[in-house]
Amino acid sequence: MAVAERLPGIEGRAILSRSDFAERIAINTPLARGEVELIRSSLDLLVQINNVVLKPPFRTIIPCSDRLYLRLPVSGIMNVAMSDGQSIQIDQEVVLHDFTQNGEMFCWSHDQEYYYRSIVVEISRSYFTALMQDCGCTDLIQAGKAGFCISAPLTVFPASMRRAMNEMLICDMSGRLRANTLSALAEQIVCTFFAQLTESAREEQSAAKLTGKQINRLNAVRQSIVDDPVHVPSLEALARAVGTNRSDLASGFRHLYGTSIHAFAREMRLELAHRLLMETDRSILDISLEVGFAFPGNFAPAFKARFGISPSDFRRTLPDRYRN
Repeated sequence: MAVAERLPGIEGRAILSRSDFAERIAINTPLARGEVELIRSSLDLLVQINNVVLKPPFRTIIPCSDRLYLRLPVSGIMNVAMSDGQSIQIDQEVVLHDFTQNGEMFCWSHDQEYYYRSIVVEISRSYFTALMQDCGCTDLIQAGKAGFCISAPLTVFPASMRRAMNEMLICDMSGRLRANTLSALAEQIVCTFFAQLTESAREEQSAAKLTGKQINRLNAVRQSIVDDPVHVPSLEALARAVGTNRSDLASGFRHLYGTSIHAFAREMRLELAHRLLMETDRSILDISLEVGFAFPGNFAPAFKARFGISPSDFRRTLPDRYRN
């Protein structure tokens, strides 16, 4: 299906290029401007890259097909709802959803103008079922037949997923070579996503060994780090705050989340830097200091290790016209 057919609620469309395997469309209206690219990866996967500025009360209706949608956030928030009342807000979460029961999906923007950048991979049901069988997730196979939604913060996924996303966004190839490259990266992302589902299922089984009270404490610590990753108290102070001891907190956190508190805080600091680079015009030096890198020379290598691209190169991928 052509991009124009996928965005029927948006007027002011203009086809920039079209081939057997890809299509680029420009959007220029009072409520939406930018570009959307569609890559026909295969019969099993379709890739859509959105680079648009949205203004309220932007709203569109997207016809649904018998496919699953893997939505990967880069910047901005999108609300998605069905006529039967199902709704999700896509911010910094990876969302896999199936909206085939009622035939239409409503999307609308947040309450202020912002740059919305995302990658959407449409997955055929047969490909989904095959992946789930390989992962041993029989419960999800059954759920996928009736319509379902799975979401998880982008930060819980391996760094390889974010690197693949960034490689898609900065790819400067053209023609069939570009389509083949983006298709391969999309397949890598999909496989990483489902591999993480399998790992998460194992972690849930492992977490069953923790009491509800222990899990609540660990969740509270994790949320405090998400809220302020720069000023994370010492392990002893965190333990006192939730009524446990240093050893139990450290081992429980790793047991439940598969990483240490220190490593998780570092990930959150880099995610904050990523957002600041995208959403502000502040210097890289200022941002590195704000997110807690006392020695700015350590920031660029850490950022590149996490996102697969240096801070300066990443900022060059952001068109000025899309900035808030």
